[in-house]
Amino acid sequence: SRFGSSFSPLQPLDASVDYLIIGGGVVGLSIAERLSKRKGKSTLLVEKNSRVNEEISSRSSEVIHSGLYYPINSLKTRLCIRGKRLLYSLLFSNHSNQINYNDSPTDDSFIIDSLLVPNSLDNSKSLTIPYYRIGKWIVAQNDDEYTYLTAIHEKSTNIGIPTYFLSEKFQKSQEPHVNALHVLVAPTTGIFDSHAFMNWLEWKIIDNNGDISVNSKVTNIISGHDGDKSGYIVEITSTSSTSAKIKIFANSVINSAGLCSDKIANLILPHSHHYKIYYVKGHYYRYHGSDIKVNHLIFPVPPKNLVNLGTHLTLDLNGSIRFGPDVLYVQRPDDYGMSDDENRKDTFFNAVKTYLPRIKKDRLYADYAGIRPKLSGPGEPFRDFVIKEETECGLDRFVNLVGIESPGLTSSLAIAEMVDNILKDR
Repeated sequence: SRFGSSFSPLQPLDASVDYLIIGGGVVGLSIAERLSKRKGKSTLLVEKNSRVNEEISSRSSEVIHSGLYYPINSLKTRLCIRGKRLLYSLLFSNHSNQINYNDSPTDDSFIIDSLLVPNSLDNSKSLTIPYYRIGKWIVAQNDDEYTYLTAIHEKSTNIGIPTYFLSEKFQKSQEPHVNALHVLVAPTTGIFDSHAFMNWLEWKIIDNNGDISVNSKVTNIISGHDGDKSGYIVEITSTSSTSAKIKIFANSVINSAGLCSDKIANLILPHSHHYKIYYVKGHYYRYHGSDIKVNHLIFPVPPKNLVNLGTHLTLDLNGSIRFGPDVLYVQRPDDYGMSDDENRKDTFFNAVKTYLPRIKKDRLYADYAGIRPKLSGPGEPFRDFVIKEETECGLDRFVNLVGIESPGLTSSLAIAEMVDNILKDR
């Protein structure tokens, strides 16, 4: 064996599970929560860090996206729309004990018709995940960008996402500090406390008798057997003790390892089917000052290749303004450094002042950075999520999730539903 005698399939196994989920971000947690509901089945989520929610999911804009931007038939569009509805259905519910997959809404009318008062934070629900259905403005500064907005509006009508244009008079009365030639409103966009959501998912997994193991890095995977059951033997190395290794048999493996998803997949896939992830760093800046008031999320028209959604303005649940993310391809998945670089600040300032002309550069401060996994390299066209059972490689019940970036947070519950359907009755 190229892995040496330390990973022989003939050695005794340390444990056996039905479902092994690799990666403790929001997608892995959502999948584990869903699969842990299956009666008579065991579920284990493994995470290499000392706790879940340490990487991509912990460094996002915390936006509930509407599902407007990506190609109509893409997974990103379909799963974003479905995930948004599942998420709002959960957030609006008066009981916090289940995600209602079976009777969840099939359109957005319940979001528009919800009892939430526009532009106010509703904490009256018993579910302890704060949220705010704030709405998003997509702003055009010229006629070419207006053409894009009209195309997005037509597309949203076709796929059942509410959008509408604002008159100039109403626009100015709502957002006097925002500059725009035209505004398209996406009222189902929101923000929420994603950390509270992931804490809730973690609690639900445990409540469903699932298991979570942190400090557990997957270092090899091979096909194998446990008695008469076929599946996968997974080597797990403790990241808190350099010598500790165990072998677990899993009937099904779900690779939701985020920034390491290509490396995990490539442990077992033939070379001709290997994946490659690019690491894209996004910086965020916070605005300190009360001189600018904004009541909605403000998004510029995005670049044509959708490498990101432009340097947009988001609000946190306390009403603070932040901008980002930008796009910087980096070599390492842990390059989270966030220096207050003047050139970068200039770039942010120049991008933002097109729609927020009263912004003051000296009130922009470096906040944090996140890294997202992209399947497309610099200058390459749009690439969709990869969510597939690797049956063409003879790997039944091995499900890869690769390139899960934005809108992965919004899509998380729908991705869990898709994985559950892939592994139905298995």
